[in-house]
Amino acid sequence: MNVQSVFATAVAALAAAALAGGCDSSTQTSQAEAPPASEAPAPTPAAAPGGGTTSTAALQRASFTVENMYCPSCPLAVKKAMSQVSGVNSVEVDYQARRATVLFDPAKTTVEQIAAASTGIGYPARVATG
Repeated sequence: MNVQSVFATAVAALAAAALAGGCDSSTQTSQAEAPPASEAPAPTPAAAPGGGTTSTAALQRASFTVENMYCPSCPLAVKKAMSQVSGVNSVEVDYQARRATVLFDPAKTTVEQIAAASTGIGYPARVATG
């Protein structure tokens, strides 16, 4: 087994634990450090639903504040939930800042639907102001 497959397996296990409620804020005594941005994999744009691509001219960017992220695996769950909303092109989650930045097609989804996807899995999200 090579390093990439070990890493992929570990990331998948952390994401599954977070989605299954493995991150319990009541048992957290301190917040873990997220890996530096230089170590994080670069985001890859998602294909538009139906297999095509969405013109970047039509896309909008929105930032969200995200609550209940208490461990470094929590952003994986938030990213997965938001990415599954039809019309979302890319999601970047900053664990330390408790923010998510989403590039989406406003003709296909709304900021409310994106926030609801995160809120629905236990990470309340609101459009960030300022």
